[in-house]
Amino acid sequence: MNTIKSFVEKCKEAGVTLCYTTATLDEIKRVIVSKVQWIKSFTGSQEPLDLSEFDNSKNDFYNIYCNWSNYDGNIYNDFRGFQTYLMKLVINEILPVNIPRKR
Repeated sequence: MNTIKSFVEKCKEAGVTLCYTTATLDEIKRVIVSKVQWIKSFTGSQEPLDLSEFDNSKNDFYNIYCNWSNYDGNIYNDFRGFQTYLMKLVINEILPVNIPRKR
């Protein structure tokens, strides 16, 4: 998420105005839903693989899922909860940077 902040700051420095649209948010949601579905089908709703035994470098979402499922209160097969968590991460990054929403 630091990448987002750095990108926004560089755009501001260069005088570039960033805007996001409903389509942007829809695309973000589509990607999140797709990645969560992949994790669900990959794990078969079983406990996540030990990260040390799995090359998860090609799927950052799986790595985030494994870490998320280890936090107290999270259940490893709560895919809706994980999806909500990811959306909150995105929203929390978008809102503070004051990107105007284009209609």
